[in-house]
Amino acid sequence: MKLTSGARFGLAVVAAAAIGACSSTGGGEGGGGGGGGVRVGDIDFANFDDTLDRVIETTPTTDMPQTLDARYRGAMKAAMPDNREGFNDRELIADLNIRIDWTEGEDANPFRGSARGFRIREVGDDEVFRVNGELTVDQDRPASITRSESTEDLPDGGTQDVASGGLVIPLSGDIADVEARIVLDGTFYGDGGRAAAGTVAGNYGAPEFADEDQFGTIDGDFFVVTR
Repeated sequence: MKLTSGARFGLAVVAAAAIGACSSTGGGEGGGGGGGGVRVGDIDFANFDDTLDRVIETTPTTDMPQTLDARYRGAMKAAMPDNREGFNDRELIADLNIRIDWTEGEDANPFRGSARGFRIREVGDDEVFRVNGELTVDQDRPASITRSESTEDLPDGGTQDVASGGLVIPLSGDIADVEARIVLDGTFYGDGGRAAAGTVAGNYGAPEFADEDQFGTIDGDFFVVTR
């Protein structure tokens, strides 16, 4: 019997539990980061939202440089709805490690890196399972860093020149042996673009199949800060 991609994904989670994959609320890779005044420790379902809020509270970058050469570390959390009868919706969390080597005006993909350390749970269930998989920066899909200059009015009546920044990072690979493709689409935060945050959007399963049993969406948020 040929399993659908969605079914194989569900079985992969069950298999992970069966072979003793530990239930955990801990993050994957250790270490810290200091971008935008935010330190990143081990990220899990319990502290992801608070850490994302702290990144965003640093306010968007207003002095975006014309070059960046830095390593960023963070996490992504996303919902994975399952429309099949008898299957619960899932959510995942993963560690992000991204290297940026960018100069304004250059066309080359400025990103290297990956999403790893996937942890998955069913919505409403605190039990967390680790699953294998890795998404890496896709060199064959569009990627970009944008820098925009503007002049803003100040409360005292003066003006200020502002340079903001945004980024688009495509990643592809597999999660629990199922093909997956996502895009991180975000804004730079903090002094000099020392952090970034935004949305995660993509899908898992074979894109050529229209049947919902073989195809699902990935939808959530991410953040990264300089190490």
